[in-house]
Amino acid sequence: MLINNNMSSSIKVYLESKKAYSTFNEVHKKFKLLNPISIKQNEKIVMNVLDAEIPVSFYNINSNNSRTISYNVGGALSQAIAVGNYSGEALATLITTNSLFCSYNELTNKFSFKSSNSTAGTIEANEILGITAQITLNATAGAVVEAQQQGKFSGINNIFVKIRNLGTHNIDSQGQHTDIVAKIPVSENFGGVINYLDHHNVFQALTIREIHTLDIELVDRDENYIGGDGGLGGLEWNLTLLFSFVRDENNFNISGKALIDKLNKLMDNKQ
Repeated sequence: MLINNNMSSSIKVYLESKKAYSTFNEVHKKFKLLNPISIKQNEKIVMNVLDAEIPVSFYNINSNNSRTISYNVGGALSQAIAVGNYSGEALATLITTNSLFCSYNELTNKFSFKSSNSTAGTIEANEILGITAQITLNATAGAVVEAQQQGKFSGINNIFVKIRNLGTHNIDSQGQHTDIVAKIPVSENFGGVINYLDHHNVFQALTIREIHTLDIELVDRDENYIGGDGGLGGLEWNLTLLFSFVRDENNFNISGKALIDKLNKLMDNKQ
């Protein structure tokens, strides 16, 4: 965090998705600034995401998920789960067929399976159902097999804001530079609106010295677009960015006695 008394001025940029200069999809927009943001020689830019308004209009099962369920119980079959919002019980009902029975335990968040026709079979790995490796179904009627881990169908917990063209110094879990500038918790249920407000006032240093455009994406933790192909269902989102100008201690512009004093101090520190 940078100290406020180093700041000379700041600019707020109010972004509305419907007013983007270029639209790649509903959650990837490019904004063109008719009045570019630029700084003086002895300054640098820092920024933070002040607030955001994002509708929770994306489904918990969408094109980002592995929606095909493949199994062989008396014959190779596959089902594709349609995009939509599902509970565990609804998924279990959808998956159940004449040859495969599926149930869901809300207490453990796990799916269980058995053959519906007394025929042995297999079910392939599927992340939504919590199947990490192929499971085998016994031919004995009523023999139930539980998935290896909990189902993953609750949707996303956070929305990550990426700004692709600013040159941030943030890093990811591997220590590599990332364009992510904010993590916004999904605090509302489907149909609600996330109203995010930055309470920490953390300013992020930028490499860029003049900003003409803002290339923004809303992604999940795997950097997939929020909502997959369906995006936000046609609804709009808003962001407010704060760009502040701070003195660059490594780039001073002084002359006369002040310059001599500065140079003498630097020389003293080297001795």
